[in-house]
Amino acid sequence: MMDVDWIVTNQSGVSFTKEEQTHKEMGDIWYTEKIIQYSTTECGADATFRCIASLSELSFVPLLDTYSSTVMINTEACKGPPSSKPTSSPKGLVAWPFVVIGIVFIVVILVIIACFFYQRRERTNILVDVLIKQYEKFGFIKPLPWGEPIPIQAFYTKCQCTITNANGDVSNQDSDFLSTPEFNNDSTNRVIIIADLGYGKTTYTQHLVSNWVSKMTPPQFGKRDQISEPILIYIHLKEVDPSMILSELVQKMMPVGIDLMVADIVEIFQHFELQVLLDGLDELSMSTISANTSPENPTNDKEERVNLLQEGGENDDNLTVANLLENKINSFKFKNIKVWVTSRESDDMDASFALPYSKVRLNGFSNTQLNEYIQKTCKYYLNLQALPQLSLILDSNMKGSKSQAKSDGKKRETIEEKTANNDSPLVTERGCHNDVTTKLTSNVHHVIKQGESEQKDDTVPGNDVQTPEACDTLEHFQ
Repeated sequence: MMDVDWIVTNQSGVSFTKEEQTHKEMGDIWYTEKIIQYSTTECGADATFRCIASLSELSFVPLLDTYSSTVMINTEACKGPPSSKPTSSPKGLVAWPFVVIGIVFIVVILVIIACFFYQRRERTNILVDVLIKQYEKFGFIKPLPWGEPIPIQAFYTKCQCTITNANGDVSNQDSDFLSTPEFNNDSTNRVIIIADLGYGKTTYTQHLVSNWVSKMTPPQFGKRDQISEPILIYIHLKEVDPSMILSELVQKMMPVGIDLMVADIVEIFQHFELQVLLDGLDELSMSTISANTSPENPTNDKEERVNLLQEGGENDDNLTVANLLENKINSFKFKNIKVWVTSRESDDMDASFALPYSKVRLNGFSNTQLNEYIQKTCKYYLNLQALPQLSLILDSNMKGSKSQAKSDGKKRETIEEKTANNDSPLVTERGCHNDVTTKLTSNVHHVIKQGESEQKDDTVPGNDVQTPEACDTLEHFQ
């Protein structure tokens, strides 16, 4: 025995008055009959009746149901409004407005997100452009106070260095290795570069910043496509206090007319890779230490530096200088930060810069690198046609000598030939640096004194005047 149901759809102007079901048994067969009574209005009635035999008492198992017949009832359309309202509305038509509203809402959200990322990118480009302008000075060096600024790439020569990574593994490389992905992937994002006085710590720092500027400078036509390199933030530790916040220090670099707030800079720090270069760890807050020191109140530099770092590192929600040095960076807010520090060798290195870090010691030039540096120096000054100046000055000190008859072209050939000789005298103290003021000055005195002695003897000066030392003096006379 099973039940029979009437399913009524698309009904309009139809009212149901009675519904009953009967079951009759005739032998081995049961007959089920269901009667439904309805009434309609005079016009505008519409309904569809479907007879269904239900094989399951579970309403959610319709696959077992069997449809037997369908009956449609229609009356003439009314000339005016129907006498009764429809008892149901098509559900499919009701859903369309919600679908349209949902699509519009999604489109609006996507537009807002696109505008947000576009504005962030524009703010980042503004920050990078300002930093490039600030760092342009690092592209030039001034070996002598009275000389003209010289492009650092004209003299820069890679040097030897010893690298000790965070695991204690030691390797010997050249300074260009520090820019390779191999080193950066193995340096735990914290690096300290140390060197003795005159071994090129400052020059390498300038090269590092200048190289970043070259990579980040946009093409002559068009805009920068994307920020592919970490954003470099250079801080001279002698000029700051450990408690200073990095975003505020950067905001102070903004020129008039650049509306870039501290909150904007913090947001950039949170979403872009960052490389912070802290120059001169050994000079950290020495001005503050000196201000607090007196004969009545002596202090220990090491203890004072540690206290300053501890005071500055208490607030780890902001990215302070002390947080960077003590490795107390809020990794939830700032995920991609590399910290590079330069310093001279000191006893309290670990107290000022917290482990773990990779240690890089600049060891100076190899013989090949030294010769390369000498050739770059001579080539630069010879290309500037500085040699006639040298000729004029030397001739004035060796008045009456036969060397005045030699042409500037002959001197150029002699100097280039001597420069290529590996046994030429050293013009540096084998450090990875370009400041050869002391050596150049001594070379000038040597040449001039030699000329004076030859004047007294009234003899012809020898060829040793035209040694590579003569090329060294070019910078002195600039």
